[in-house]
Amino acid sequence: MESKRIVIADDEPAVRLLVSAAISSARCIVHEAMDGQQALGLISRLHPHVAILDVEMPRMTGVQVTEAIRRSEMLKDTRVILLTAEGREADVAAGYAAGADSYLIKPFSPSELLTVLQGLLRTI
Repeated sequence: MESKRIVIADDEPAVRLLVSAAISSARCIVHEAMDGQQALGLISRLHPHVAILDVEMPRMTGVQVTEAIRRSEMLKDTRVILLTAEGREADVAAGYAAGADSYLIKPFSPSELLTVLQGLLRTI
């Protein structure tokens, strides 16, 4: 069985570390990006199964990266989880409108993130 590829993008190293630790039991191959533009480059090159994106990042937001993923025929099957401290209803709606599969509010529960990830991986 092929190992699942995950791209984690957040401009905060501590958050990337937390996300990596939270999903470690899923036994995925994890790639990290420090900003949205780097994330989109990795996603375009690696075609990950799931992208876990911070909404507020330099150079491109997670919502912009999600929109780019959804416009790409080659990436359309990539599942997207957006993570953000912005939990207003309008922010959540914008994330889903961009094509996110899930939207988690920081601080998030590591077990909730793992559950969401595992659920998305089962659909692939």
